[in-house]
Amino acid sequence: MFLKHSWYVAGFDHEINRTPLRRQLLGDWLVLYRLEDGTPVALKDQCPHRFLPLSRGKLVGDEIQCGYHGLTFDQSGQCTRVPTQEHVHKSVCVDSYTLHEKYGMVWLWHGDAALADEALIPNWNIGPGLDHHTSDQWASAKGYFAPKASYSLVIDNLLDLSHIVYVHTSSFGSEDTNRAEMRSEVSDTAISDYRFVPGGMPGPAFYGYVGDEKTPVDFWIDMHWQAPSNLLLEFGVTEPGRPRSEGFQWIASHLLTPKDATSTHYFWVVSRCFDLDNDEHTQQWWHAVDGAFHEDHDVLEAQQIELGERELLKDIKPLVFASDASAMKARRIVKQLLEPQEAAS
Repeated sequence: MFLKHSWYVAGFDHEINRTPLRRQLLGDWLVLYRLEDGTPVALKDQCPHRFLPLSRGKLVGDEIQCGYHGLTFDQSGQCTRVPTQEHVHKSVCVDSYTLHEKYGMVWLWHGDAALADEALIPNWNIGPGLDHHTSDQWASAKGYFAPKASYSLVIDNLLDLSHIVYVHTSSFGSEDTNRAEMRSEVSDTAISDYRFVPGGMPGPAFYGYVGDEKTPVDFWIDMHWQAPSNLLLEFGVTEPGRPRSEGFQWIASHLLTPKDATSTHYFWVVSRCFDLDNDEHTQQWWHAVDGAFHEDHDVLEAQQIELGERELLKDIKPLVFASDASAMKARRIVKQLLEPQEAAS
């Protein structure tokens, strides 16, 4: 079961347009499109007559027409026309979902529309928060991948960054990460992990920013998670003993939306606050991050194959080490948030 009364990314803003888009989100197949004025719409992607996906139809003005028998639905999901009869009963409808556009993303509220508070769209009082997606003070690269692994496994991966030493050896991995000075902050709905390595060797992706590949630097990797599935990463390098503000800094969003119980939509944006007009630099970082995610992809999918339909903690007990503390806390927080929803179902 997924936490319904939360905001999840349905897609980048450019993905949703006047061509109906079929996408599975939190186990349900939806059709996403825009009205003529640009307002995004999400409906259940299934005509209630003979169950053809509405995404296989077409837009007629602001309404979507089924490609089988021509039933037409408005943005609320109400059927407005059945070509073979004059009147349409109000019971002929499909589910509609609340969307809101912010930070260059279209966000989905999967629960009760009356509770859809836009102020709950995740952000962090850290640097630019998610404004780095669109701010002219940051240069951004963005991407997407879809591991066939549960979103909980992906969160485990992101909250235990000790894996970068072994999985991302050609990009972000550094053995010195394992000697990081660490601290954590935990609330009812969020976790922040802070990792700082003084006088260490960073991963290959950072060579050349401060000295060369043989020059020790101070580097940091701070991960911030908000329940149920959105994360913000701050990282950077500076000369030993110097403040972060004098170094090179990056910020990255990791926005996860469950596709179903064993697969995930993973939207990412990584930005830097220097050398803003260098498109070649932006492309280099896109390739570095995309390559790292493909490495994660292989690990996550192999994990899910081994787990099958079983869930960690509930159906199978893993070994737990100190580095797993934040991931285990995140799983417990989500479980607690789900309890009222499960009790009401």
